[in-house]
Amino acid sequence: MKTKISALPLARYLIFGAVFSLCITACFNWSIPTEIHVYSLNDAQKKLAEYNFGDVGLSPENPLEVFVKFNIGDLSQPGNNYLRLIEIIGDSGLYVRLELTEIKMGGKTVFTSPPLNEAVKGMDKIVHISIPSVTTSIMSDKNGISPFFFYENLYSIYSSAFTPKVTVIGDNAFSSCKIKGIGHWLPIKTIGREAFRGCENISAMLFTSSLETIGDSAFYDCSALEMVIMKGTPPKLGDSVFLGSTPDTITFYIEPEHEVVYRAWLAENASKFNNNGEDIILDISGKY
Repeated sequence: MKTKISALPLARYLIFGAVFSLCITACFNWSIPTEIHVYSLNDAQKKLAEYNFGDVGLSPENPLEVFVKFNIGDLSQPGNNYLRLIEIIGDSGLYVRLELTEIKMGGKTVFTSPPLNEAVKGMDKIVHISIPSVTTSIMSDKNGISPFFFYENLYSIYSSAFTPKVTVIGDNAFSSCKIKGIGHWLPIKTIGREAFRGCENISAMLFTSSLETIGDSAFYDCSALEMVIMKGTPPKLGDSVFLGSTPDTITFYIEPEHEVVYRAWLAENASKFNNNGEDIILDISGKY
């Protein structure tokens, strides 16, 4: 006597097994913490050393989110808590998205760095930085070196979407950095001399109507820059602001009501662009 196995119960078992497997996988992934909150340097050291969940933090593409909840001190001073935190991150070997939004800087509002001759261990592990919400300006150190110069894998700098206060990007603030962009609409009024010079990875910039001046050579040699979004009327430009950027074509996305004033602005500042501004495109489609 032959035993016949019904296809219907078998199919049910297979479906049940597949669903059960998916549920287990989903529950496991859901339970993996992708962020930690640290309340002191000791707390950061303990939690980073103990963190070992899946592939989180093992690559720049999948960083661990670290929310910092303690005062990092005056960033212009050597040995400040921020640099010590970076070293702790370096010791952990984890790639990190650093959330500094809620912290204080010893009563200061300038995001900067003490003079450094080389990278601090751990700087290569920082992929994103959310700057403190109290920040009103980003400045280079006393030697004119950007506070982000030694961050080899830093993709972006951004500010809280709810409390952006940055109004000044100082001279050389991002010069020769690896970053690809600055997130969120910041109420920037002034961009200093050579502020973004040599930032070869930046492809787009966006500015609110608060922008008043852009300093000499601010975007010189930004070889990937091809899109600038402007709100309001155009700012005053220093010398050689956009020279050296390739491709020659940069598209400025502007509001339709400002088209006439921007065309006059381009004509007046032609020498500050490649090919005397002949390849500049004004887009008034309202796309952004």
